[in-house]
Amino acid sequence: MDSLSRLLVRDYRDVSGTFDRIASIGILEHVGPKTTGHISEKMDELLKPGGLLLVHTIGSDLRHPRCACQN
Repeated sequence: MDSLSRLLVRDYRDVSGTFDRIASIGILEHVGPKTTGHISEKMDELLKPGGLLLVHTIGSDLRHPRCACQN
């Protein structure tokens, strides 16, 4: 399995090359909405044609009355 996959834990701006599949876990919660366009462009640059991209994020609706973020 090691020859089929690689785990990179680094700043997305420092990654080069192309990949068949990319999983981005938890970056959007940390960079903010102004940076998501740049991240999308970088993922597009890194992903081979026909590749698969998984972006995992957790969000909340700050307007929701039960949101703990309203404090």
